[in-house]
Amino acid sequence: MPDIIDILNGEGMRRLFLDDKGHLLHAVDRKQLLFWREHHSSDAFLRLAESDKEVDNRLWRFVFPSFIKLCMDNHPLVVDTWRDTLNAAVVRYHSLMSALAGITGRSPVSTGYAGLQEREKSVAECSATIEQWHFWIRALCAAATSSDSRPPVVRDHTRAASDLAVQQERLSTAKGLFRHLTAFLASEHATFRDDVVSAFGSIHQSVFATLLVELKPMTRHIIDGRKIVQRGGQEHLYASVAHIYQLTAHFVYDPRSLGDHASLHLLLSFVRETRNFLVRADNRGDSDLHALRRYFCGVVEQVFDRMNTLKDSDRFISRNIRLGLYRLSNLSRIMTSFAKSRFRTKEDFLRQTVACLRDNFAPDTGLKS
Repeated sequence: MPDIIDILNGEGMRRLFLDDKGHLLHAVDRKQLLFWREHHSSDAFLRLAESDKEVDNRLWRFVFPSFIKLCMDNHPLVVDTWRDTLNAAVVRYHSLMSALAGITGRSPVSTGYAGLQEREKSVAECSATIEQWHFWIRALCAAATSSDSRPPVVRDHTRAASDLAVQQERLSTAKGLFRHLTAFLASEHATFRDDVVSAFGSIHQSVFATLLVELKPMTRHIIDGRKIVQRGGQEHLYASVAHIYQLTAHFVYDPRSLGDHASLHLLLSFVRETRNFLVRADNRGDSDLHALRRYFCGVVEQVFDRMNTLKDSDRFISRNIRLGLYRLSNLSRIMTSFAKSRFRTKEDFLRQTVACLRDNFAPDTGLKS
């Protein structure tokens, strides 16, 4: 078992930690990450930590959760102690972050359009603090565990526990941490939504099922809400949830998850509900759903990869349904490609869309509940 200093020096660290499979980095940072991957694979992590270049500092923050997850596998008690310190910091900043994100009724700024402008100004002014908070929550998600392995704290019942202490204790488990952060997915500011998405995308494989359980009711709430109020402004929330599924779906074919059929069923439930949502007549041509379609395609692709490893995959999802999902994914790619102007003419787009619609909405492609 490598010591923590040995891990920093590269022992046990795979080159995979220098990947950006979720495309969360900007082009410049991704290019620098590739440079480190190709030229400094053995000691890249330590050299990133020591570098004084701004781009390397950003990359250090990006790859740090990989280091934490490896430490969890080898030194869980050390990570437990470290996590307590980080929990306290996140709790202290929660009121400020909630106010800036506009998700609390105690926001210090006015409401309405004027309030939104004021919050946008405040977000810009506090960008460095928000970036630090983002680093903390990514690290916390990487260190999240299903349950706190330490003995419970014996409280003095003659004194009421402070709100901060209770919140800090709640963050000690993955369930509590996820519930603490999901509220930010409803923020009107993309900065907070993206920060929480990337944090959830950094989780350890062991809490994947816990995350899926917490996300499932959110999906149903979004769909039901949009049925009542069309164009209800929840497109960004749904896209963020789908992005989290897309960033974490690879866990279903992780060797440690091969027997975890519960997670696979939860993932397929999301695919089923989102597919039914996207093929509704009022949603088929909605350009506000392009981001949702893009992330949905990523989830479907990884579900297919998992299905291909199972001899009895038909008991999870029939061939007929898989064909329908494949056709819908093709249609979604065409629509998002048009949004990015990848077609030479509008006629090219219409021609391919009509062909996909003809196939996708044939009577034999419906998903069964």
